[in-house]
Amino acid sequence: MRGDLGVNLYHLAFACYIYDRFTGFGKSYRGFLQALGRELHIPNPVHRKELIVWLNRWGCRQFSHEYYAMSSKEILSWYSEGHVDVIPANRELWELTEEEVRRISGGYDELKRRLASKKRRDGNLLSVTIGPTGASKILFALRPKVAIPWDEAIRKGLGHTGSGKSYVDYLLQARQEVVSLSVSCCKHSVEIREVPTSLGRDDATLAQLVGEWYWVTQTKNCYPPSKDTVTCWAKWAM
Repeated sequence: MRGDLGVNLYHLAFACYIYDRFTGFGKSYRGFLQALGRELHIPNPVHRKELIVWLNRWGCRQFSHEYYAMSSKEILSWYSEGHVDVIPANRELWELTEEEVRRISGGYDELKRRLASKKRRDGNLLSVTIGPTGASKILFALRPKVAIPWDEAIRKGLGHTGSGKSYVDYLLQARQEVVSLSVSCCKHSVEIREVPTSLGRDDATLAQLVGEWYWVTQTKNCYPPSKDTVTCWAKWAM
């Protein structure tokens, strides 16, 4: 099964179960939110440090401890330019128009170009940028109802590049997944807004769970077993 055929409740339940139990990412994110008091405030230097520490834990090794102060300043500078203001804080991804989603492109491109750290290579001190993966995770931390993290494997698997245009195409693709999911929800009498609760993930947004689906299927190439296989397993459980 390919990841571009549309996600239903079963697909999402499987992927999110695998993600939450076989990685430490969910636990790390919940700890991050707890440290912040549930909401990230970039002007707060303590929050920025918590953000960078969490990014490290989420695999963003471009943020070197030696350069935390520099990357913190870069993130604050980007935030102060108002790039995140174009992303509604209290609306879900599927509630945005295509035009509203595409406005994210410029801020994402600007963020990925900001400095994360420096490293030495062949005697030279080179600049290391936040990059496409880091930018997506920072946007997710700021707007978890809309922005979705991605990594190189997801980009490659879904045919995207690291550009801002491609990132918004990815978000629009995820928005289409919610349309497919809504059909499954209607069939099983589940409200689309209640999907996280139905999956035992009250702490998550639906956009976040779709991102977990992409990570499990694209980054780890792990897909849900067929209906026949699940039926067989269910019989064995009796």
